[in-house]
Amino acid sequence: MIRSVRQLIFTHEKQKLWAAALVGHSPRRPPGSHSGFHVHFNRMAATAAATAAEAALRAARPHPASVATSTSEKKRKQTLFEQLLDQLQKRSERRGGGAPRDEGSVSIFSHLICGDGSGTQRAFKVEFEGEGATDAGGPYRELLSNLVEEAQSTALPLLIPTPNREQSLSQDRNKWAVNPSATSPRCMRLFELLGALMGLAMRTNHPMAFELPTFVWKLIVGDTPTMSDLAHVDLGTADLLQKIRHNTDPHLRDLDEGSWDAAVAQSELFTFEYHRSDGVPVPLRPGGSTEFVTFATRAAWCDAVERLRRDECAEQVGAIRHGLGTVIPLDGLTLFSAHDVETMICGEADWTVAFLREHTELRLPAGDLRVKWLWEALESFEQAQRAQFLQFVWGRSRMPEKIDARMQLGNDDTSETRGGNPNLFLPTAHTCAFTLLLPRYTDAAILSERLLYAINHGRAIDLDHEADASAWVMAESDDEEDE
Repeated sequence: MIRSVRQLIFTHEKQKLWAAALVGHSPRRPPGSHSGFHVHFNRMAATAAATAAEAALRAARPHPASVATSTSEKKRKQTLFEQLLDQLQKRSERRGGGAPRDEGSVSIFSHLICGDGSGTQRAFKVEFEGEGATDAGGPYRELLSNLVEEAQSTALPLLIPTPNREQSLSQDRNKWAVNPSATSPRCMRLFELLGALMGLAMRTNHPMAFELPTFVWKLIVGDTPTMSDLAHVDLGTADLLQKIRHNTDPHLRDLDEGSWDAAVAQSELFTFEYHRSDGVPVPLRPGGSTEFVTFATRAAWCDAVERLRRDECAEQVGAIRHGLGTVIPLDGLTLFSAHDVETMICGEADWTVAFLREHTELRLPAGDLRVKWLWEALESFEQAQRAQFLQFVWGRSRMPEKIDARMQLGNDDTSETRGGNPNLFLPTAHTCAFTLLLPRYTDAAILSERLLYAINHGRAIDLDHEADASAWVMAESDDEEDE
């Protein structure tokens, strides 16, 4: 009912209803559990796992979906997703929790329930093994970004590039789709974790920049994707369906029914079999691989292909929704469109420099030209570069839907204390405090050049204390054992 009239509900009323729903969503945590517990991550081991997965993908071509079974179980256990899942599981076991699908027991993902959507909170504290970082917020945000990057890569079998990635004239070529080949019990568990993390982003205003198409977001919120949505995932299939349904294919147009059937049978173009978004062919009905499409059955064929694409990942999307529902009330999603939910989870991708200026506190002298030069540099950046800038200074690539912090812009006096040329030094950032410190650059071009270099090469968090090489050694020794 709410879904059909949600466009008539004022935004502020939706927000009030949503806030009340979050407060009423009981955590059902085990006794003694609380947010703020520590979770350890070995990013060097995760990098090694990603490298192994990429090698497995190359070996599995031309069937990349098989990468899910090509990577050794030991290597997959080292991904950040697996590290987080295992630690949540162990924490749940210690406190009497159980399987996430058992409604009578405590879900391991209940440990991620925190926040009511009104401010930013953290579900746990992050410790990066072998790296010098104290988590006052920056490492936590960095981890969330790392988890998104890992999900949208070959390191995990959960998501795959949409078919449009290979179609030069298509839209949204950078998007990722759910992988219908990821069907193992462990993959289902990881999909649940993916959904739980989406719920965490919604509750705590910590954006996670998932590059999913509207087609997938609609499935997650329970809406039905349209033909236009399919075109943004697989333009070739959407065009084909339109041509066959309306008989506008240039090879078959203006043919009578008998000639149409004969042309299809002779060319063996269409049977009641079609490929999924991962390229795997499946019959659309029993015996469909040998049944040719006829003029009379072409509409049924189009309906079956549309149904295939909508339902091919029903189990995986169900797992995502299950994980999402352990952290936020699923019924509350009926208030929002797929675009609304995407923004609540992912934040704003195309934020403006003017918006950032409004949320910046200057700690530089009045009239300092570096302020003007910084805004000019950011205005000249492309959207992807602005995302890198935000990642550099705040540990996140998207701007939250609700922002409760201000960027601190100050002076970096390192060059002065060392007696060097400030133009040779890079800007520094403190992601925990959302702070950018600029050396005393002498012109705009130098500032822009140094800033670009910093945001492209300064991702490592290692300013709090000396890094520990043991984690690197551990990752390298695991590589040697697998050879």
